[in-house]
Amino acid sequence: MGSHHKNRTGPMIGIDITAMHVRLLELGGKPGNIRAASYASEALPPNAVADHQIINVEAVGQAIARALKKSGSRNKNAAIGVSGAAVISKTIDMPADMGEEEIEHQIMFEAPQHIPYPIENVSLDFEVIGAAPDNPDHNQVLLVACRRDNVEMRIAVLEAARLKPRLVDVEEYALRNACSLLFKQMPSQGRDKTIAVFEIGTQQMRLNVLHNQRTAYSREVAFGCHELTTELIDQQDLGTADQLLARMRDGQIKAETIAPALASFCAQAAQQIQSTLQYYFSIEALSDTIDQILLIGTCTQYPGFEQHVQPHLQWPTACADPMHSLDCSGNARRNHIEYDGPSLMVAAGLSMRSIM
Repeated sequence: MGSHHKNRTGPMIGIDITAMHVRLLELGGKPGNIRAASYASEALPPNAVADHQIINVEAVGQAIARALKKSGSRNKNAAIGVSGAAVISKTIDMPADMGEEEIEHQIMFEAPQHIPYPIENVSLDFEVIGAAPDNPDHNQVLLVACRRDNVEMRIAVLEAARLKPRLVDVEEYALRNACSLLFKQMPSQGRDKTIAVFEIGTQQMRLNVLHNQRTAYSREVAFGCHELTTELIDQQDLGTADQLLARMRDGQIKAETIAPALASFCAQAAQQIQSTLQYYFSIEALSDTIDQILLIGTCTQYPGFEQHVQPHLQWPTACADPMHSLDCSGNARRNHIEYDGPSLMVAAGLSMRSIM
C-alpha cells in the first residue's frame, strides 16, 4: 500500500471518500509552512458507498471528476485512504541491522501467521517505527494488511476520474499525520500535554490521544453522524448533505431550527466520548488525565454543536480545524475550505504525505 516508499512525485491530492461525500484537498509548501492550494467537495448519491465499501465505482469516479474540475487543480497525482475497519495492523520486532529488502522478505514469510485471509488476496505494507523499547538491537516494524479488492476498488475510482493513484494509505494513519495541523489550537501547542482528538465522521468516530505531540493511543468506534444528517436533510426537505451544509453555512438554517435533533445527537456523542476515554484510561496507565478534548469532523460544523456537547463532558472541550492557520488559495476559499476545514483531516493527512 506504499506508505514506506519515498519515491514521491511532487504534491499529491488527498482524496477522502465517505458515505456522503468525496473531498479533494491539495496541500503545498513545506513542513511548518503548509498552504492549501486547491479544494473541492462533491456529494455522493445514496448507497454509492456503504460500510466503507465502494459499491458504485462509476458514481464515485464521476463525483471525484466533478470535484477535481471544481477545484481547478491540474494535478493528476492522488493519494487515497482505506478505512481502518478494513485494515489489520500488527507490530513485529525485527533485527535492527536488516535492510528494507530483507525486512520485505521476512514480512512476506511471517505475514500469513498474522493475517486471517489467504495471502494472495491481501495488499501488504510495512513501516519501520523505531527501536523496540525492551530490545535495543531490534526495531519495531508495523505490518499493515488490507484485502486487495478494497485497495483495487479505490484505485479503480481514481482511474475512472483520470487520476494517477500514487499512494493508498490507511485513513487512521492519515488522520494521525494531520494532527500536527492542530498543535496551534492546543494548550502549550500540545507540549507535555495529553490531548484527546476525536474525529466524528459519517460512520465512525476516531480517537487519537496525543501525548507531548505524539500519538500514544488510537481507536475507532462505530458511531457517526450519518443518521443525524439524514434526519436533518429530511426535516428540511433537501436532497444531499452538501445542500444541508450550504444552508447552514449561509445562515438559512439557524441553530434553533436544528437544536432538538442536534442536542440528542450531542448527548449520544458525549456518551461515546466518555466511554471511549474510560476504556483508554483502563488500559493505558500512561496518564489518567486529559488536558483537553479537541473535536473535529463534519458534525462540528453544525451551528450550536460545541454548546450542546460541552456540558456533558468533564474535560475542557473545544472544536478544532486543521485549516485554521493555513494560508488558503482564493480557489480553495471559493469552495468554502474555511467552512469545511473540520471535515478535512483525512484528506489533509493524505496530501501531507508528499510534503513530509
